[in-house]
Amino acid sequence: MDFQFNHIGSQFNNKTIYFIDSEGFGGTDKTRDFDSKLLTLCSLISNILIYNSINVIDENAIQNLAVVTELGKMVKIRNNSQLNEDISTLFPSFLWILRDFHLELINSNNSSISADEYLEDALKCQEGFTKEILFRNKVRMLITSFFKERHCITLTRPADNEEDLHKLNSFKAQFKEQIDNARELILSLLKEKTINGNKIAGKSFLLLLESIIESFNSNKIPAILDAWEEIMRIQTEKEFNNILSIFVKEIVI
Repeated sequence: MDFQFNHIGSQFNNKTIYFIDSEGFGGTDKTRDFDSKLLTLCSLISNILIYNSINVIDENAIQNLAVVTELGKMVKIRNNSQLNEDISTLFPSFLWILRDFHLELINSNNSSISADEYLEDALKCQEGFTKEILFRNKVRMLITSFFKERHCITLTRPADNEEDLHKLNSFKAQFKEQIDNARELILSLLKEKTINGNKIAGKSFLLLLESIIESFNSNKIPAILDAWEEIMRIQTEKEFNNILSIFVKEIVI
């Protein structure tokens, strides 16, 4: 499902902002391959990837993102690219939203820290060389390798009473303030989607999306720059033919 904000254009240079809401990972009727393709698709077409979960960032929360270990196998820059290429340039900013968060943000020295610092502390590699720890650290390293810009937002429970959760006017003032702050952060992070420095908008965006989905449905690895250059070639050729047709008509007249 997708939807758009229509009334915030003045806060983003009169640009239209689209929010694409996808299903989560780990569905009982879904496979690991499906989750990997879903994460890859959302990452490739977004400027900000917003991931939300309940409560704190503990080991279970991080391992729920273990699907990130498949990202390097799901996309290439070009068809003839090497396997060890840096594909992080294709991926967006990563924003982790923690709902119903109840902890005080402090570090091991009892000093106050920001939500971003809390996230970075959680993503630090653990000490040890057991098979379990090595896998835990692999997930952490890949999150930080693929998503170079990372942020975190904490949201308290909207209301203490279950029945008040369905009444907007019963939400806590603290929660409303946090939502306003989250909105401002998201707007501050927004920028136009680009591929190799070229802006993507309108039809070209839809064609790129279609190309990625076709690759996945054919069990192929999408090569993003190759796909983008082919889209640009087709669109340029179409525009040239349109202009040529108009020119010929003018000459005939």
